[in-house]
Amino acid sequence: LRAGEPGEVLLAAAGELDAELLIVGSRGLREIGCVLLGSVSSELMRAAPCPVVVVPPGSAVPVSGIRSVVVGVDGGERDVPLLRLAADLGRRLHAAVHAVHSFQVQPGAYGAGAMAPPLTEEPREAADERLHRAVDEAGVRARESVVERAAADALVFAAEQDGAGLIAVASQGHGKLHSILHGSVTVRLAAQAPVPVLVLPTEAELDAGSGHYELPEAA
Repeated sequence: LRAGEPGEVLLAAAGELDAELLIVGSRGLREIGCVLLGSVSSELMRAAPCPVVVVPPGSAVPVSGIRSVVVGVDGGERDVPLLRLAADLGRRLHAAVHAVHSFQVQPGAYGAGAMAPPLTEEPREAADERLHRAVDEAGVRARESVVERAAADALVFAAEQDGAGLIAVASQGHGKLHSILHGSVTVRLAAQAPVPVLVLPTEAELDAGSGHYELPEAA
């Protein structure tokens, strides 16, 4: 039991104890409205030195346990450490890893009233390539899926199809205002996901010798 601002207290405790994980609850739909006011889970998702598990209200782990971890791959530099984290956690939990990359064809690209050309496979092929490259670079074994939906919706869809017990994403590393205005995937999932959400904060380091959650040197 410690006195102080919850976010600061939890960050300090994680540092003192070399914690591997921080686990917190979120306020659900109200979370989005509270981010600007200093939501604890939002602060931890950005600044924690270790991965953070956020448990949205109403979320549940399947009765069969955490048999599958759905990982959001967005083509960024955090994909590789996130995939390695999910694979290591999957090894500990005896859970499979399902890497998911979403894409959407931008509406209105041809102007109002213009007739868009027939959709081709190019957006999907590019998404497939990005996903496969990330999984290959991470050196992990994972099922790969490309879903034509918004990112948060794609991850929830995959988790529901899998009966997954966990969704893993990397923090986008932006400030509170940016997260609100741009619909941060991590904020949306932390508020509404049907299962707990594992977030890799921007400040978290996973290399051996870094303290906290240390990944093995070999994938």
